[in-house]
Amino acid sequence: MDSLSRYLRIWLASARYSLVRTMMFRGDLFIWASVELLWISVNVLMIAVVYSHTSTIAGWTEYQMLLLVGTSMLIQRFLMGFFWSGIFEMGRNVRSGAFDFVLAQPGDPLFMASTRKLELDGLLNSVVAAGLVVYSARKLGLHPGPAVLALYACMVACGVVIHYSALVMAMSLSFWITSSQGVEGSYFTLMEFSRLPRQAFKGLASAIFVWALPVVIVSNAPARAVLHGFEPSWAVGLCAATLAWFALAVMMFRGGLRRYTSDLKNLQGRIRYVFRDPAYLVRALTHSSWVQDNPGAGGNNQRLEFLGDSVLQLILTEALFALFPEDREGELTKRRAVLGKGEFLSGLAREIGLDRCLRLGANEEATGGRARDA
Repeated sequence: MDSLSRYLRIWLASARYSLVRTMMFRGDLFIWASVELLWISVNVLMIAVVYSHTSTIAGWTEYQMLLLVGTSMLIQRFLMGFFWSGIFEMGRNVRSGAFDFVLAQPGDPLFMASTRKLELDGLLNSVVAAGLVVYSARKLGLHPGPAVLALYACMVACGVVIHYSALVMAMSLSFWITSSQGVEGSYFTLMEFSRLPRQAFKGLASAIFVWALPVVIVSNAPARAVLHGFEPSWAVGLCAATLAWFALAVMMFRGGLRRYTSDLKNLQGRIRYVFRDPAYLVRALTHSSWVQDNPGAGGNNQRLEFLGDSVLQLILTEALFALFPEDREGELTKRRAVLGKGEFLSGLAREIGLDRCLRLGANEEATGGRARDA
């Protein structure tokens, strides 16, 4: 229970940060929400155009198809709202080495990586998708009771988990290959098939998109629950697919994690010191520009820098005092000033790879901050 409470607090902190950041860029929210709404509208219009020339497709009427498409969109909007940005960012962070900072956070790496951000535009349009489902059900004269609604909600949740698992598996390829951009792009292509009825797939297409890849059942199962009530075969099949795909995603992620070479781990190996609390290491490597770009990312290293300057002066003073017992105060001060110069310390930092581990803001990175001596 304590563990669940801790993860809930972590998620709420991430959600609060996402909300604050979104409100800072409200124009972006409006634009992306409008783009997604336009995409939903185009799909609905396409269905209307197609059904103006036919009464059924694979046995599904126009409003049954709208209910199916609405369910598929609802699942995708939930995925995009809760997990999309975090999972896609995970792939980029693995390739850039920034995934080290996820590993240093106080929680399961998969949870920390995939729940870092909420996308409010996706969550806002999930209301539109749900409205499309309700509208279609009304047009079909359906009045599902609490049990059917609960079953539908559970099946939608299973669909989100399957989508989440497929996306995690795709992004986990970043641990093995240099670029997974093609894999990322193929996700949308595959999930387009979730808006089609099961009966439309025959032969090889059925074997691939119904049995091998559960892209069809994620939307068909909950839609059928509203249309036909509880169907044991669909419910059991969806639950089995959910458990299997989530287990595969976790196994693949953990397998990739074992292959991942952490810059922070290598840094600790080079300095021959392992931090008991990795949060201090992360804070020490966090430039103020990073916190400006990521308001919810915690503090920067300025206070530790103030402390570190004093500690460094003390260490240098003690070492020089012992190494040069005949030197006068002025000579010792000159030696200490040379050793404490930014150019000399920057050279030592590059030798141990400290520069590669710094967390810098976008502008600081673009202006050569990583190569700067001070």
